[in-house]
Amino acid sequence: MPAVEGKNIGLPIPGIDPDVYRRNHGRTIRPGEVGCYLSHMKAMRTFLASSHAFCVILEDDATIAKGGKAAIDELVACQLAGFDIVRLQLRRRGIGATVARLPSGHRVRVMATRMTGSVAYILTRAAASRYLARLLPIVVPYDHAFDRPVHLGLSIGFVDPAPVIPAKSISTIEPPKPDRRRIAKADKVGVLGKIPVLRWRSETELARAFAASSEALRRNVLGRRTSVLAEAPLPTFAPEIEAIIAPVALDRSA
Repeated sequence: MPAVEGKNIGLPIPGIDPDVYRRNHGRTIRPGEVGCYLSHMKAMRTFLASSHAFCVILEDDATIAKGGKAAIDELVACQLAGFDIVRLQLRRRGIGATVARLPSGHRVRVMATRMTGSVAYILTRAAASRYLARLLPIVVPYDHAFDRPVHLGLSIGFVDPAPVIPAKSISTIEPPKPDRRRIAKADKVGVLGKIPVLRWRSETELARAFAASSEALRRNVLGRRTSVLAEAPLPTFAPEIEAIIAPVALDRSA
């Protein structure tokens, strides 16, 4: 699917709040971050325009690991082990608990610590409709926004070992290396400006740890899965956003 080019979006537009973004994330919003964010929303809109029950979303630097496709097939066969979304990529080990095992030997886990990145995940139609209803306005980068189980009302699992590996390439969101330090110094908030950032991240991480503990307790001790969401009607977007994330016809030969 053609991604959204952030540099072609003229700000401000409805659904993007640069001031709140700077307060929550500690620096100025970047065009590439807007493009990445809206690309994921566009992928979800395209998914919901189809008849499929599940969708794997991969960023362009994703590489399928050995045995990765089998793990994804097994997730589909077991209805994502009762999760609304299962992340397929892990950038760090983190702290978590295993709540299910796949025939291939992969484990499905819940994580109490943040696992950065949004390179690969599989989700249900209901999860996509929930994301679309709650992801706007943009107030943090996408990989911060979409992995907030308590705030979004989603159950989120992780597969270990990861079926998808991020490519070791230069990010198209980060500025070029020679300019990175100068730009970072210029667009970041000062010491006092970091207080709201710390508050937002602390709230997110405490809620994540609570969600993971609750999920592990339900599944490993009580033997119950989280109730699965029902698909909701699509929200109404501002015309400027609607034009960007409108569903596209996919090239199945690609």
